Amino acid sequence: MTRLQRMSLLGLAAVGSLMANVAMAASSLQDLNFTALGGDRMELKLDFVGGVPEVKGYRIETPPRITIDLLDTSSQLDKRRFDLGLSGVDELVALEAGSRTRLVMKLNQSKPYVTRTEGNSLYVIIGE
Repeated sequence: MTRLQRMSLLGLAAVGSLMANVAMAASSLQDLNFTALGGDRMELKLDFVGGVPEVKGYRIETPPRITIDLLDTSSQLDKRRFDLGLSGVDELVALEAGSRTRLVMKLNQSKPYVTRTEGNSLYVIIGE
């Protein structure tokens, strides 16, 4: 075996090892639950296998949206679109691209939100 062949094999082994580590570290979104909390508030509960991932979110004022990015996460949801009409949240769309899952909540008006983690669940509270 030539030196170049050995280097190529070592490179392939390193890439394979890196991909295996990324796959093991990835979370999987398994389930969503929606609960009206009264008034103009709603709770979104996301359940994961592999732990709650790093979360990045932001609001858009026009049109009113909340976007939550779940980094290094795949989606195992049965569907991508959820028609809610619950506490001012009209719809939720779950999109998977690359190594992240993005949740986009279409609102009837701009609303604040907060997140908290409990075990393998992420809670998103929408509204005042």
